[in-house]
Amino acid sequence: MKHPYDGEIKSCPFCGHEPFRDNLIDSLHPTGMEWFKCPLLDIQLYGEDLDCTHSAINPEIHVLKRDITERGKYWTFSCLETEGGCGCTFTGTSIDDVMNKWNKRV
Repeated sequence: MKHPYDGEIKSCPFCGHEPFRDNLIDSLHPTGMEWFKCPLLDIQLYGEDLDCTHSAINPEIHVLKRDITERGKYWTFSCLETEGGCGCTFTGTSIDDVMNKWNKRV
């Protein structure tokens, strides 16, 4: 099965392991948690809107569907120990977000 990500993959920022492109299905996948954006919940700090991303699992947040402007799944990329890596994990709000973090070491 071909993985949807076909961009650059740098070596692990911690151990230097080169992730196997053939095994991306195990390294890069959705976490199962969802996120959403809702302008009503955004934090105003010194007059600036922080445009927060909220987890759908938080039981304290009750939002109507009509108030949600954007939603998606969290994605994770791991340096797999089964491939000889160190096990570090990066998480992002999309495939491109998590891979940008991995490749830029953010």
